[in-house]
Amino acid sequence: MGSHIERVMAALEPTAGIELATVKEMVGDRLCLVGNMDITHILVDADNDEVFEAVRESILAAGKGGGYILAPTNSHPDISVDRLYWVLEAVEKYGYYPLSAGDVGA
Repeated sequence: MGSHIERVMAALEPTAGIELATVKEMVGDRLCLVGNMDITHILVDADNDEVFEAVRESILAAGKGGGYILAPTNSHPDISVDRLYWVLEAVEKYGYYPLSAGDVGA
């Protein structure tokens, strides 16, 4: 790509109204974005389909061109280990670079 990222923006909490696609559009490849996995529902009590969809949407919103690390926005004791495994499975399905529209179902 010819550019490199020198700074990171973390804790992009979707329940706080952070629109990941908007942030990615604003910062382009100047920052690495980290986070956007909801710790109030998705990683606590969502079903498998909801977890996979949240991962897919995050990767679709910020993964193009690199510079995105999908991660929980924070931690707390109610986060489900099963749901973290589902996140890993969804990343296996949707998150390999280079991304193509078909990879993430766009």
